[in-house]
Amino acid sequence: MSEKIYTIEDLINQLGVEYEIGVPVQGHIYNQIIDGAKKGTLTIRSAASGVGKTRNAVADACYLAYPFRYNNATCEWEQKGNNEKVLFIVTEQRFKEVRTMILAYLTDINATRFKYADFSDRERAVITQATALIKKYSSNLILVKMPNPTIETVKSIVRENCIIYDIGYVFYDYIFIGPSLLNEFKGFALRNDEVLLMFATALKDLAVELDVAMLATVANMAKQVLSDTCNKCVMSKYYAADCLKKIYSGIYIEDLKDTIMANQYADSASKYMNQRWP
Repeated sequence: MSEKIYTIEDLINQLGVEYEIGVPVQGHIYNQIIDGAKKGTLTIRSAASGVGKTRNAVADACYLAYPFRYNNATCEWEQKGNNEKVLFIVTEQRFKEVRTMILAYLTDINATRFKYADFSDRERAVITQATALIKKYSSNLILVKMPNPTIETVKSIVRENCIIYDIGYVFYDYIFIGPSLLNEFKGFALRNDEVLLMFATALKDLAVELDVAMLATVANMAKQVLSDTCNKCVMSKYYAADCLKKIYSGIYIEDLKDTIMANQYADSASKYMNQRWP
């Protein structure tokens, strides 16, 4: 891409004209922070386990893929969402669990209700309508299972689906270090944080190469790296602070609370290490 702005006057004249804003996802404030799902970028949602990273990711994917959603308060279907092509890669969840989350999103019924299927007649009718909606827009949301991913397999799957199905938005749930990923870097003597950063960099490169919006989730890397470092005792007592700063300066973390927590971990890491290693 050629550079179009050469002077400060050109910059001022172009303000508000060529600024790129992505298709909106859920949350007004959240959209203001990330400018929507911008193509060519990687957005990572980081949080502790069990707080709803996957559910939020599925809801954002549904908001992009389906233009309608049932409102339980008004008892009407509302035109709320988009009509985009989305690829959702799952590593931990089963397809049944993800599809239940999709139904819960579209029908505005709590996901726990689907465990026992104690639905009223109206809710069953809404579920039937949601099923028809999913079938109508079946090409908008593609699910792919990848239980033990490597960088090369992720690249292959993402490229294939984006080219064949004209995908514009990719969700990856979630970034973790598995046996296959470790085997991919066997003999390189890389630390866990370096492997995680290389995986995230590969996702970012895919977003730029294919011009897609890449949205990934990851468990709180600050805690994971700090725990690994303390338990294995393979690094210096100052390693954790440097490692945490590198992680959170190299990758955009969408959750502001996690960013603040990361800074707190980085500031206190040396003190913690001093207590661990006399």
